[in-house]
Amino acid sequence: MTTGDAPRTIVTSAYEGLARGDDEVFLDHMARRVTWVVPGPPDHPATGTHVGREALLYQFAKFSAVAELTDLEIGNVVGDGDVYVVLGREKWRVRATDREFETLWANAVTVKNGLIDHVTVYADTSNESLAYAGT
Repeated sequence: MTTGDAPRTIVTSAYEGLARGDDEVFLDHMARRVTWVVPGPPDHPATGTHVGREALLYQFAKFSAVAELTDLEIGNVVGDGDVYVVLGREKWRVRATDREFETLWANAVTVKNGLIDHVTVYADTSNESLAYAGT
């Protein structure tokens, strides 16, 4: 277990970088073999288990190819020790349909050896599916 406020600072700094669009700062807080899990249907462009920084960047790029991020807000960072939950909100525009959607999400984040080691994303993707379908 990591002691003190260091893990909270790591998580907060990483997600603040993400909100600013600073992928370098975000990735600097990730373990080289970070595991990023996005549960959901297999036809969704972001779902799956992504291992490593390069896989994470690829997943972000794959999703960005079909939808444009128009707003990202990081809410609360809550937790203790090495485990935190980050709450956020994103707005996207689907490129193919020009439909917009908003997603509220929670990320369960584990810090190990001073870096983010594991993230599981929890989000309701139903509104995304409607936007992809153009409805």
